[in-house]
Amino acid sequence: MTGDLEPGEIIRIAAIKARVAGRFAVSVGEIDGRRRPRSIVRPRQVAMYLARKLTPCSLSVIAAAFGDRHHTTVINAVRRVEGLLGHDTDITDAVRDLLSAPPPTADPVAVEIPVAAADDGNDRNSPKARTCLCCGETFMSSHAGNRLCRHCSGRRKRFSRIKSPTQEGHAA
Repeated sequence: MTGDLEPGEIIRIAAIKARVAGRFAVSVGEIDGRRRPRSIVRPRQVAMYLARKLTPCSLSVIAAAFGDRHHTTVINAVRRVEGLLGHDTDITDAVRDLLSAPPPTADPVAVEIPVAAADDGNDRNSPKARTCLCCGETFMSSHAGNRLCRHCSGRRKRFSRIKSPTQEGHAA
């Protein structure tokens, strides 16, 4: 998955889940789902492990990307996979194959080159379309350093409508 990455390219959690689902013959919906048979849990744990190792996302963002789980689930998955790497040949081979495979360049969700901070430099505070590094959602932001959408950043922005003086009861 990291085989042919150029500097500045970013792997997304959605691409990791898709690649792991293909390798273990499960669906992405099962990886995100609540069912816990071992045939689904192991691929889910491998995907969480790879997401932690290959992305700049926090534990809570990774947990949210896997069906709104708790961040301690990601910690457990990373520890479990690290423990299995030396003992379970299936997991070891899968992780090695997934890490050495080149990223799918045709899939726009898999790899993205970050958006430049300013397009024309004329209006610094105007909102620009940005793409979330974790989920791939397009969102509007006027802050150049904002690379995560509201859902992935873990904070809920409150958008208040600006009231005109007539709406507040003042005479114009």
